Amino acid sequence: MMMAVIESAEIVTAGSHQAQQNWDANLAALAISQCSVVEAVDLPATNLIWVFGRDGYLTAKDPLGQWWAGCSLPKRAGMTMLKKLDLRGVVGCLLAPTHAGQVTAALDTLLPRQAIVVIHPDLESVRVLLGCCDFSAEIARHRLWFAIGEAWPMMLSQLFADQPGLVTPCQFIRTPATNEDLIQKLIPIAERAFNECNADRATQLGRMASEASSISVRSKRLLVLAGSHFRLWDDAGATLPAATHGSDEETIHLDPDNPAQASALGLALASQGCGGVVVPNRSRSELPAVLSSSISVCTWVTQPRLPAFDVNHPNDGLLLADDTWMDAAKSLGWPVNRLKIAGWPNVPASSTPEKSLALIADTFPLDTPVKALESSSHHLLWELIRSDLSSDPFSMGTDVVGFIHRRMAKLGISQEGFDETMFIDKLVMPAYQQELARLLLEAGLPLKVFGKGWDALPRLGSVWGGRADTREQFRAAVQSASVLIYPWPNRVRHEIDAMGRTVLFPNVRRPESWVRDAKASLNGVPQLSSLPPISRSIVQDLLGLGC
Repeated sequence: MMMAVIESAEIVTAGSHQAQQNWDANLAALAISQCSVVEAVDLPATNLIWVFGRDGYLTAKDPLGQWWAGCSLPKRAGMTMLKKLDLRGVVGCLLAPTHAGQVTAALDTLLPRQAIVVIHPDLESVRVLLGCCDFSAEIARHRLWFAIGEAWPMMLSQLFADQPGLVTPCQFIRTPATNEDLIQKLIPIAERAFNECNADRATQLGRMASEASSISVRSKRLLVLAGSHFRLWDDAGATLPAATHGSDEETIHLDPDNPAQASALGLALASQGCGGVVVPNRSRSELPAVLSSSISVCTWVTQPRLPAFDVNHPNDGLLLADDTWMDAAKSLGWPVNRLKIAGWPNVPASSTPEKSLALIADTFPLDTPVKALESSSHHLLWELIRSDLSSDPFSMGTDVVGFIHRRMAKLGISQEGFDETMFIDKLVMPAYQQELARLLLEAGLPLKVFGKGWDALPRLGSVWGGRADTREQFRAAVQSASVLIYPWPNRVRHEIDAMGRTVLFPNVRRPESWVRDAKASLNGVPQLSSLPPISRSIVQDLLGLGC
């Protein structure tokens, strides 16, 4: 009996210590992003016993021993409640969560570039919430905001006034744990605040557009619009700011992956005083329509998808990461003087590994997704494509869409209601890449695969080298091998060509030729891109901004 009391005391002490650490960390982060929240909550929750729930998540009990919010599994319950959460925009509004576990579940379910605003009129609930979990990292990343207490409507309006780059919420997030009557009271007040904010922003944008039309002197300042989050084999968002870096007076970096910098007003404000905008793989027509016509837009094209020239903006330009795209750009109306070649900057190799092959790509199981594919004919198509690629991955050729359409025609399937992107991303490319790897593994070649999903595959899990979710993991994967496998059927100039490694491309028609080429590549010479790399001077020269 005495041992149980001692263990209980130790758990309570550990819980209280953790709650204090969480509280301190959260308030320190909020003091930077939302000091009004710090002033509102004032002091931590009292008269509670801090304990870990049955799922290991920190929670509390009242003096009578009742679980806070009546839940002993706060995070698990939150994940269950929000497992179908699908936020369509950048920001969602979470209404009066009964426990911090629901906030954690929402953040874990959303994409890293998405955020939530928590509305909660009860300050004591917020105090407990800030003690249950350390949200400081998410607060610092601008993924978590608050409007709390009796004055929450005023705090909500002030939040969007103070953060013009923060997108107003596109939808409400509710859980069955929250009283429905409370939710129905909160929604109309919040909607009114969002509508008023959007109206104010529209007025401000109109005023800015009017003022910009009277400016005749063109600035040399450059706005770099590039997301900071790592994207496997498409890290232009990190490469572009580094390559075009200048002083604060010369360059502004706007990060659309930061929820506090993602609004149209945020783009308009950042572009003030700039003569040009440079952005990877997005043309002016794909950006919010808030840029002044006096500002030139320079698109760094790193994918084989080129925008058409807009005669209304003759000073816009394209930087092409592949010199073979020049003719295609001209055919889309681009004048020669609005085009330049700008490849990926070479990455110097930091090591000389043993001769080996690396395939870096995320993959998926190839089981037929019955629930996602409502039509039974689409089930048959999935199984047919999987079988064909398993028998011969090179039967696809270089025309991925044509490969799918030929099999659709064979089964008499129309394109109406057909999710082509899902078939390409979740079946065709993973099956193709898995078979490339399988052939090399069965030939006894020194192969490692990197990325999500490989460890779950019976045939290939043994050569899985780890995930490639971060730049650090990706660089380690690249540096681990002497040969990098180009994992797509269409060959273009690519980031992979600037990694200082031999690149193996499956430009063959037969499996035995693929294995033969792979063996030869182990004695190949490391490659570097021969194209002029993207740089600040190239951007300035194209846009006529001077050096």
